[in-house]
Amino acid sequence: MEVITLAMFKEHARIDFDDDDLIAGQVVAAANDYVSGLLCADVEEPPAPAGDVVQAALLIAGHWYANRENASDGALVDIPLNAAEILANHRAWSFG
Repeated sequence: MEVITLAMFKEHARIDFDDDDLIAGQVVAAANDYVSGLLCADVEEPPAPAGDVVQAALLIAGHWYANRENASDGALVDIPLNAAEILANHRAWSFG
């Protein structure tokens, strides 16, 4: 499920150069995979993602783009908390 595109991410992150297209493309692909996996979006033709899901994917991609290494001067977080909260509202829960 493609939630965001490279062009969408570059616009969101205000990236107006092409030097980082490889890493930005990898981040976009990872964010799409993460969101799709979390939402269990493995259906043949998933519906268009809701606006808040797109925003969550952009937040995740932006976070991963800015924090490429697993080291930081500040506290490390997996994904931005507001993105996690948005996606929790759309998650398909199943038990058993």
